[in-house]
Amino acid sequence: RSPGAGEGRCAVCGDNASCQHYGVRTCEGCKGFFKRTVQKNAKYICLANKDCPVDKRRRNRCQFCRFQKCLAVGMVKEVVRTDSLKGRRGRLPSKPKQPPDASPVSLITSLVRAHIDSVPSATKLDYSKFQESVPCQFEKEDSVDVQQFYDLLTGSMDVIRKWAEKIQGFTELPKEDQDLLLESAFLELFILRLAYR
Repeated sequence: RSPGAGEGRCAVCGDNASCQHYGVRTCEGCKGFFKRTVQKNAKYICLANKDCPVDKRRRNRCQFCRFQKCLAVGMVKEVVRTDSLKGRRGRLPSKPKQPPDASPVSLITSLVRAHIDSVPSATKLDYSKFQESVPCQFEKEDSVDVQQFYDLLTGSMDVIRKWAEKIQGFTELPKEDQDLLLESAFLELFILRLAYR
């Protein structure tokens, strides 16, 4: 507990606080503010002398001083990154957040269906322009090869995104998380697509 923070009071602004968040007893408002600031890597500027009062009534006036106070009372930035994997109070949820009918078989079925629906027909795929270059035209061919490879990657990204959007639950994720998942697994999915054809 932060020095001077009363029992049941937010260590940052003094509002009512029922439990700890990110290592310190805080209210829901300061918890949310801290989480958003860390996740967005927000940078604030104090328009005064960096010593603005942070209390229940004035906590929204200076975001810089509020965030500095969050850090000063001991809130831990690193906990925010793993918070989405845990329950509201830092415990793992007792039951998976899945609909009752989401069995492994139905998940596999939806993945296969998504794959079938998103694979372009053979007539739409034109790989004829991706031919082996003639070795004697190095400089000219290099730029052409790079452009061809870029076109192939771009087209594959569209196909992979369409496939992912057909997977149950994927579109329910925040857009930021969808993009992050696709970016982090793109190479593997791209190679899988090449192997499939």
